[in-house]
Amino acid sequence: MNVCGEPDTYVIHRVSFGDKYSVTIATVALRETAQMGKELYPEAAKIIMENRYIDDIIDKKKVRSTTRDIEKLIDKGRFKVKGWIFFW
Repeated sequence: MNVCGEPDTYVIHRVSFGDKYSVTIATVALRETAQMGKELYPEAAKIIMENRYIDDIIDKKKVRSTTRDIEKLIDKGRFKVKGWIFFW
């Protein structure tokens, strides 16, 4: 063990969704993904930033017309849509 050297850095690539902070981590990651893609997909990024509860999109007015852009944008953050369910 080298106690005088630089500390080791470890990165978590996956979060177990039973962990206490998993919702917060997912929310922050999704928000950051939206920020990164807002120039390519401005409407999709706005929906993700302003009309989402955890990982559910709640903007029923615009979501149907922007589903493909939302999927493309969140794919950049390695998020995947399991499917779309419309409740209206």
